Amino acid sequence: MKKYLFFAAACAALLSVSCTKENNVPAKVGATTLEASLSPLVKTTIDGVKVSWAKGDAISVNGVGSESLSQGGATASFTLTSEVNAPYCAVYPPYIYYGDEIVELSDVMFLDQCTSIPMAAYSDSKTSLSFKPLTAIIKIPVTGEEGVSLATVTLKGNGDEQISGPFGIDYTVPELIGGLDGTYKTITVNCENAPLSSTPTYIYIPVPAGTYASGLEIEFKTASDITITKGTNARTLAVGELRSMPEVHIAAAAPTGIYNAEDLIAFAEAVNSGAVDLSKWQNEAGEIALMADIDLSSYSEWTPIGYPEVKVANGANSSGPEGAVFTGIFNGGGHTIKNFKPTVSVKNNNTWGLFGVLKAATVKDLVINCDITISAEAKGDAGVVAGTMICSTVSNVTVNGKLTTAGNKKDNNRFALGGIAGYICGHSENGPSTIENCEVTLSVAGNSGANTKSGATGVMFGGMAGYSTTDSGGSVTNAITDCTFRGEIKLDAGRVSGILATAYCNTALTRCTTYADQTNAFVNARIGNVLSYAGDNAALYDCVNYGNLFISNEKTHVGGIVGLLDKTSNIVEGGANYGNIYSANADSPRHSGLIGGNLVRFDHISGVTVSGKLAVYGGDFFAVDASNFMDYIGPVGEGFADKITGLTYVAP
Repeated sequence: MKKYLFFAAACAALLSVSCTKENNVPAKVGATTLEASLSPLVKTTIDGVKVSWAKGDAISVNGVGSESLSQGGATASFTLTSEVNAPYCAVYPPYIYYGDEIVELSDVMFLDQCTSIPMAAYSDSKTSLSFKPLTAIIKIPVTGEEGVSLATVTLKGNGDEQISGPFGIDYTVPELIGGLDGTYKTITVNCENAPLSSTPTYIYIPVPAGTYASGLEIEFKTASDITITKGTNARTLAVGELRSMPEVHIAAAAPTGIYNAEDLIAFAEAVNSGAVDLSKWQNEAGEIALMADIDLSSYSEWTPIGYPEVKVANGANSSGPEGAVFTGIFNGGGHTIKNFKPTVSVKNNNTWGLFGVLKAATVKDLVINCDITISAEAKGDAGVVAGTMICSTVSNVTVNGKLTTAGNKKDNNRFALGGIAGYICGHSENGPSTIENCEVTLSVAGNSGANTKSGATGVMFGGMAGYSTTDSGGSVTNAITDCTFRGEIKLDAGRVSGILATAYCNTALTRCTTYADQTNAFVNARIGNVLSYAGDNAALYDCVNYGNLFISNEKTHVGGIVGLLDKTSNIVEGGANYGNIYSANADSPRHSGLIGGNLVRFDHISGVTVSGKLAVYGGDFFAVDASNFMDYIGPVGEGFADKITGLTYVAP
């Protein structure tokens, strides 16, 4: 086929071939000619090139190949080399035929074969065949500096999926119906040292349709052995879909940066030793640059990047680490740190994460796949990305996996856990801390250990962060913005939330959404599925909860959005609750509500959409409707009812 033989998914343009036997006898097709014409969609253009047959094309019918076309065009005549009986099972290109019910997708192909998109057709007796695609296709534009030649491009699924080799086929649909040999996990395109330039060379790789939950990895290797690896997040590919990837540019010399686990550990050791020169891991912009996906499966322990071994001393309104911290910009480049599976015991007055302490630092464009088991010896803070953020930013970071905790070994010692960060702190002189455009999908399980407290000295978990504060009387506001939490939480602890557990002071949550269900049996907890505790100048703007809460202790305060509003400066504007609440104290005395568990004091609550259902744990739902829903938003402090305006009820 021509170089651009494919179709846009939005147009669903499929190649159709009409096969006609001379004398119109449908039962057999002998050494005769098949007239193959394209459907009217031939006028559809892909990248400016019309879809058509090309010189050299051939097909296979019931394992019998045709002669190659002597010329291309919108229509073509294929001559089979022997007689074929109905039903007719046809494939293109012919070499993918592997048996009556099997096709084989190439695990190695040359650049000029990449546009031979696997297709199949079926007819029980008719002489016309309609070819349809069997795979999706990944399109990758590659550019390079003068003198760079591309040797190979290799694609694989990060979940060890079979993406080449033998597959079963149902010709009647047609569709692939499952891989038959799981050892075929890669597809390599031999580019034969094709020279690169500023004009993109397009690589097309046929890939079986389906969900690649751990994403895809694509490795580019040059003739001079420069290797660049790019990764994706989870992808679902449909049959007939053309999925374009961002352009990949290859320099004449391998750029500096972090390419493997050994590089990452060497970088961490340099930071922790106080090294000033980090240039071997920096890009031209001076950022620490992750250049490939990193596999940490060989490491069951992890010393954080920026680890102050002396102490951290994260207080109610300040943080004073003594020792190494990370102060630069870490650019993940969209790459994934996978198999991050340490077992951790956080030392007293310390912190833990991929990064220990970020101070005036930024971490961006990173994916982390984790399975972490963690506890604390006494007071401590921990997050998947960072244990502690001081006047720092985490942006466009995705976290997937599991977090299991045994809580704290000592009572009345705060242990703050977060899907992104444990403890975040801002300061009037150096600015706030910010978490933005992050998505966390975690299965969280465990308990608070020996810690029985539900206040600021208890065990707490937030999908983004555990604890947020600024300097006392500070003029900056920490921000958690446009973040999403998914997964599930089965954690018996004092403050647990899908976004933030404790907003001790000066913290704004904006356009954050949680979809996670939560189960919690802790005694006298403060639970909100967006925010558990709102302290001074804590505000929520347009935040939404879709998760259900199952709270079995009758002393616990539980709200769909917030657990406890406790200060006259608190604000809840816009947003919604759509989750159901099952609370052991939903009848009397009631500390549960579709908005909040206890709305003691606040500046105002306005414009919130109220939905979801409220029930006694293990019992029936209350009859909530548009006429009485205000009675079920949560207990309101005396004198504050008139500060609630503009609420809308939507029946669940």
